[in-house]
Amino acid sequence: MFCRTWLWGELHTDFMDALMPMVSQPVEIAGRDRIFRKTAVDLIRNYLEELLQAPGQ
Repeated sequence: MFCRTWLWGELHTDFMDALMPMVSQPVEIAGRDRIFRKTAVDLIRNYLEELLQAPGQ
């Protein structure tokens, strides 16, 4: 499924600033995988909040 992310990104470059392919699993996300995903989401969220609050831009 990772390939679809990259193909979609190539075809529709105007719709995004970044791509982050993730795999769906039929089991609960736990351990390091969960920590990685939460960290990635938090970093993206904080970055977007900073962009929206930046004065003069």
